Amino acid sequence: MSDKRERADYLDVISGLLIIHMIVGHILQFSGLYGTGVLYDNVSRLLFFFMPWFYFKAGMFISRKGDLRSFVEKDARRLLIPFVIFSIIGSVLYIPFQFLESDTVWWKILASPAYEVIIKGSCNGNLALWFLISLFFSRLVYRLTPERFLPLLLIVTLVIGNILNYFDIKLPLALSTIFPGVVFILLGHYSKPYLYGERLIKAKWGGRILIVLLFIASLFTFTPHGGCRTNNMGSPYILWMAAAWIGCLTSTIILRMIPTITPLAYIGRHSMKYYVLHWLPLFLASHTIRYFYPDIDPYVLTVALISFVFLTLALFTWRARWIPAAWLGER
Repeated sequence: MSDKRERADYLDVISGLLIIHMIVGHILQFSGLYGTGVLYDNVSRLLFFFMPWFYFKAGMFISRKGDLRSFVEKDARRLLIPFVIFSIIGSVLYIPFQFLESDTVWWKILASPAYEVIIKGSCNGNLALWFLISLFFSRLVYRLTPERFLPLLLIVTLVIGNILNYFDIKLPLALSTIFPGVVFILLGHYSKPYLYGERLIKAKWGGRILIVLLFIASLFTFTPHGGCRTNNMGSPYILWMAAAWIGCLTSTIILRMIPTITPLAYIGRHSMKYYVLHWLPLFLASHTIRYFYPDIDPYVLTVALISFVFLTLALFTWRARWIPAAWLGER
């Protein structure tokens, strides 16, 4: 019982913070302000590990007990069903705008969502969902590997991920992301005893301080920026992965020591809802506004998008029953 309370207190707070960070980043991408020197860019530099964190957290709690079939069925329900449902909803929103804004032949427009999923791992109507496929297969690879071979798996996936990154090889269905995904799942698996439970209490303060100092040093020694969706971590790849791991450790160490931020903990516990939903109002609002006001100032557009997206998410938080639990993989 105490473990669950501990997890809600600091692990879910981190997830909530990083989900909000991701949503704001996507808003800035739609408004054209991402990477233009706005304040978010500095925050993004600090929280560069936000996607690895969700693999890392999965690795802390993934179970190796039970039969493989039950494991696959459960993960398919939790990850693939939300992917399919919210990809369809996103495509329903996306296709009409393509007919309005594009000269593409009608059958190519109708086929584009399936094509985009094959090529990129998600459709443009809900592009953020690539992570669900990636996490499903990353968890499956981890689960299929016998315990004694996990250290070897860590080395193999790190090397293959590095090779794919170096030669800029993008596998279909975003499967290139499985390799860094498995790496962070394994790092979460090995780090769990020191971040969650009684052993953390016994951990030396010197070790915690060293981890935090290493994270700070990584921010000054090289640019720890990467694109997980394309496995484009930049160079040097292995140092980026190490810095992201240290970032995961640092955030966990710090957030465990401060009072619970209840709203963030709530968002973290319900992160799937905000993850699968946020792209839909963002896409709808940005394309509608730009259709009627093509020359709108990007800062004005940003304010409008932030207001609409977060009001929409707040509405679905208030009216949680509007979304069937099965759509979110909760049944």
